[in-house]
Amino acid sequence: MNNSLDIKDVTTFYEEDKHLIYGYTPTCGTCKVSERMLDITNEILQLPLLKIDLNFYPQFCKDMQIMSTPILLLMN
Repeated sequence: MNNSLDIKDVTTFYEEDKHLIYGYTPTCGTCKVSERMLDITNEILQLPLLKIDLNFYPQFCKDMQIMSTPILLLMN
């Protein structure tokens, strides 16, 4: 994956509509539980959902001031 990804790259696919970005890390136990809950909840919301492993996107984390995981962003 590209480590130079920025906020614009992540949100490119959904510029017009409301969407969710779920940031996680594979070793985070809380991330695994919250991801299951998010999947169930999103069956009702039906919003586009982008899941990203934040280990591969340090610039995105810096730009969004993400200090811990999991993170759920509602973009509009």
